[in-house]
Amino acid sequence: MPCGRCVLHVPAQARPLTPFEVLLPALSKHLKVLEHAGLLRRSVEGRVHHCRLEAAKMKDAARWINRYGSFWEGQFASLDRYLARTHNHVATKVQRKKGKGKS
Repeated sequence: MPCGRCVLHVPAQARPLTPFEVLLPALSKHLKVLEHAGLLRRSVEGRVHHCRLEAAKMKDAARWINRYGSFWEGQFASLDRYLARTHNHVATKVQRKKGKGKS
């Protein structure tokens, strides 16, 4: 099944979604989520569904992601430093234990 970003990529290129070997209900679920978020507009002509990305809404989402992206990058960097210190601390304790067992 294609990932959500792949599903977004194809309509942006104005190509039909037929290259995906995916069940229609699964693809329809992806599209409904995008529609509900206001990121996609769909029109139906018989059995054919025409989908159009709402570029303005995508720009709003990108601005929001950029605003919070630097915050989360800082949080993840802090977590990374903490995990590195914790790992080094645990590794040192294990080495000390192994050294004591040899005598």
